[in-house]
Amino acid sequence: MPNTPTITSETMTIDQIEISPLNVRRHRAVIERTEAMELSILGRGLIQPLNVHPMLAGKKFGAFAGGRRTRAIRALVKRGELPVDWPVRVEVYRGYSDIAIIELSLNENMQRADLELYEICAGIRALDARGETVDAIAAALGQELALVRRWHRVGLLAEPIFEAFSQGLLGLGKTNSDVAQAYGATSDQALQLAVFQQMKGLPEWQRTPDKIRAAMKIGDHQASKLLRLVGADGYRAAGGRFELDLFAGDAEERGRVVDEGLLKQLAEDRLAAIRDETRASTWNRDLRFVVAPPAGMGGAPDYTLEYRPKLLEGRPVIPETGVVASIDVSTPGEPKVTYWWESRKAKFGDKTEPKPKVNLSGAQAARDPYTYAAPAKAQAKEEHGVTSDALECMMSIRRELLRALVVEDAHRGGEVGRHYATWAMLRVALAQDSSAEVGARGIAQGAMIGAFDLAEKAKDQVGQHVAHDVWLGAVRDISAESFITGKDRAAAFVDYLNASESTKRLAGAVVAGLALERSANVPGYQMSPHDALALFARGTDEQLRKLWSPTGEFLGMLPKPQQLAIAETIVDAGHLSKWEKVKAAELPALLAQALAGGGNAVPPRHRAAAAAWVHPLLHFEQLDFSRIEPSAELAEAAE
Repeated sequence: MPNTPTITSETMTIDQIEISPLNVRRHRAVIERTEAMELSILGRGLIQPLNVHPMLAGKKFGAFAGGRRTRAIRALVKRGELPVDWPVRVEVYRGYSDIAIIELSLNENMQRADLELYEICAGIRALDARGETVDAIAAALGQELALVRRWHRVGLLAEPIFEAFSQGLLGLGKTNSDVAQAYGATSDQALQLAVFQQMKGLPEWQRTPDKIRAAMKIGDHQASKLLRLVGADGYRAAGGRFELDLFAGDAEERGRVVDEGLLKQLAEDRLAAIRDETRASTWNRDLRFVVAPPAGMGGAPDYTLEYRPKLLEGRPVIPETGVVASIDVSTPGEPKVTYWWESRKAKFGDKTEPKPKVNLSGAQAARDPYTYAAPAKAQAKEEHGVTSDALECMMSIRRELLRALVVEDAHRGGEVGRHYATWAMLRVALAQDSSAEVGARGIAQGAMIGAFDLAEKAKDQVGQHVAHDVWLGAVRDISAESFITGKDRAAAFVDYLNASESTKRLAGAVVAGLALERSANVPGYQMSPHDALALFARGTDEQLRKLWSPTGEFLGMLPKPQQLAIAETIVDAGHLSKWEKVKAAELPALLAQALAGGGNAVPPRHRAAAAAWVHPLLHFEQLDFSRIEPSAELAEAAE
């Protein structure tokens, strides 16, 4: 039967006392700062006794409250300023469990303002490991349950993340705690670790709480829309789980859909019912639905193909062939059915819409995908070993990367896209610069040549990368806004004026992306405004690798000697020797795996280079603005 807990007042010598491993005070900058404490003890004696408990290992006693006083006395004895047998007053806690000792240590230290958050969370972590519940911890500490739940969530971060938090390595100052709380937005340690590893490849200034939450799909825009579509009650009734972000200002609006597959299935069931209802209401049982409307310029819906059905007895009438339907789910989760001609041929018949005539000359012609300048193409082929088709793909991918960069800048609160769009449109319209000189085409011109916005051979390539998802997501979000969908133009303009600043920033980024010309980092296809835009949109090679991956299909566009030249910079000699002998069709997959950090072909010293590799044609030059002073806003964005 355990001993009844007792507290006795005694005196001991300092050699009988150690710092208890259950003491929650761990911050070195605090526990090693004992000078003022030493002066106080010399001048006034020990005002407050130490709180100690018997140590299991022997006759020693562990100080669970009063660690700095213990260190101060030991330092004074070591220097001879106190005798070795100087009596130390202690309160001895016998018969107390580890849980009780930790709670006592937390209580005593939390009354002091300099206790660090990670020290509190480490104490909670230790209590949890010993089976103490959150409710019991809150009662023992006399703290609000909601606050202790947040401490508990951080305390139970995956081990490597908590270790980095305790060492102040997640961020500087308060940011360290903010980042820890961002990881604590979910209790899924596997997900925490996956994102932690992903963030390691980013510079510190990019490891922001918002980016971490986004990577873990906390408050994910698409999931939130689907949740509103099916209804939170219906999702939970089907067994779906929703994990709240305990650190969000409005937790009900910030959380993570845990069972994403279930949510998508429920959403598909809801959409299937809408499709059936639509077919019945239009007297067209064979009406075909498509995932998205026919795309025009920049991936946005081609509104010239929108079909506006006539009503018969209040019900839309849809032709039996040639017209398809699409369901768009708005941010509030409201489904909207729209109708579209499935192709230009379906709308115009054999008499297809006339193609616009676009005058191209000089440098502009050198950059048009169908009128490449022969000298520039020859140089690209000689320098990088790429074909005309591969160069088209490179140019399209590079533009998609730049589009994604300005969208991400807008999401961070930046206005680089809005500024670039305004500047470029003014230069084209008023200064009569060519698109080649500005790196952008007029929106009217862009609309006319929308059919050629993305080279056919590049579509599959571009669609494989994160940059394309980022760009299309922005286009779809803006396309769904009332200032785009509204039929009353004047009211739509007022809606735009009343839109939030974040929406306007995103709109500016989309305008910039729609206007962008394709480019490549090689003379004849290079556009310096694109390099400047990338600079202020943080377009480093490391960031590009977050938006683009060197897939086997991409690397397969390069000749084998070029692939081996890339491998030579990152792969060990043994693997390189073997790769020189493999078939050309097998090499791209091996190289893609190495560049992605997989396998054992890349030695540790070269892994960073492999993770940051970007094909030279996609790379953006880091321009020197030392003689040019950009605005304070843009200068800050580029840091």
